[in-house]
Amino acid sequence: MDIRIPLTDLRMGEPEIEAVAEVLRSRWLTSGARTRQFEARFAELLGAEHAYAVSSCTAALHLAFAALDIGPGDEVICPDLTFVATANAVRYTGAEPVLAASVSRNDLTLSPDHVESLIGPRTRAICLMHYGGYACDMEAFETLAERHSLRLIEDCAHSPLGFGQRGAERRALGTFGVAGCFSFFGTKNVSTGEGGMVVTSDPDVGERIDRLRTHGITVPTFDRHRKPVIGYDIAGLGFNYRFDDLRAAIGLCQLERLHEINSDRRERLEEYRSVLAGADDISMPFAGRDLADSAAHLMVVHVDADSCAVRAQLRERGIQTSKHYDPISSFELYGGSDTGPAATVADGLITLPLGPHMSAADVNDVCVELRRAVRANPRQRAA
Repeated sequence: MDIRIPLTDLRMGEPEIEAVAEVLRSRWLTSGARTRQFEARFAELLGAEHAYAVSSCTAALHLAFAALDIGPGDEVICPDLTFVATANAVRYTGAEPVLAASVSRNDLTLSPDHVESLIGPRTRAICLMHYGGYACDMEAFETLAERHSLRLIEDCAHSPLGFGQRGAERRALGTFGVAGCFSFFGTKNVSTGEGGMVVTSDPDVGERIDRLRTHGITVPTFDRHRKPVIGYDIAGLGFNYRFDDLRAAIGLCQLERLHEINSDRRERLEEYRSVLAGADDISMPFAGRDLADSAAHLMVVHVDADSCAVRAQLRERGIQTSKHYDPISSFELYGGSDTGPAATVADGLITLPLGPHMSAADVNDVCVELRRAVRANPRQRAA
């Protein structure tokens, strides 16, 4: 059956088309003027000192860890309930990810208490992830990092222009830790197809990230093109994590609509909350959270039912769903455990369609079909 209501919907309009055409006409396609404009605008929106566009959020995370000299013998604590790239990026440095639990089934962000229990002599950093666009407890994590002399890295793949609190101060997510890492993958609130961004207000970390993303070259190609510079040096081992002006042109257009995009997503979430309120066999993580500070990236539910069968029935009705996430600890690479830190909170999770493409009628339709599917597919109880 065709998908009637997709999980998400990438909307591109004439501004993006014309912006890409303009880059094509310029005949400079790789990292250049548009990329630098994109970085400057992103930093401005977040209130960060520096922003560096890269090829993916995974690359952003890897660069953040590498810029802090995290490597073999070190440990980085990160969530079990996140996309595997968060832990993989730690391993790229030779360090070891240590997987931590979420707060609860009602709050799927990283648990400060469990993180503190995992801190040991090899721990160098905490990498938290703002699940679904909802802020982790930043005051608790800042206190924790300071107490144990650890660096704090934020995985902000879900949270462009989401906000958190430091006392009475409201700050953009990604600006609390030494580095914030963002995703522009095709399903994200801001999309350039692929791509990512690292923001930091530490000039030394920023300088390292800037060089590491382009092979360690001291004078990037665009600067050599614009200035009378002959040759370059390689200051250290780096990577090919460059961004390009084609994607930057799209990103600049998307950033101009980001407040509107996030606002539309929050409206859909409010509608879901209203329609699903009171359902005995369907619960909504974060239902008590004020949406004003959320980037509203995901609409997730826990169902007291066979979640795989529920998703299959929704698919038959033309409704696309997903799961965020199977715990990292459940994968063979990370031990293949069904009792890992996130096992309990991940059980019964379903991600429902969310985005500006949806109408109130679409939300109601999804909820009606979800209730029907949950009733039709009870959980198999152990004898």
